[in-house]
Amino acid sequence: MKKVVFGGMLFIGGSIMYSVGVLGFADVAIQAGYMQVPKYAGLLSMVLGIVLGTFGLKKD
Repeated sequence: MKKVVFGGMLFIGGSIMYSVGVLGFADVAIQAGYMQVPKYAGLLSMVLGIVLGTFGLKKD
């Protein structure tokens, strides 16, 4: 059950990071270079959360 909860928290955190990376901040100059890292980190985090949640459910 711990893996399911942890996977859910990872997915939520990843979706927040992804939305910050996509939407960016008000300054357009900052959006170009610095927003790629949270975007890809968010995607990776969401995928890892889905995998952990799925394997956590299969073990229970």
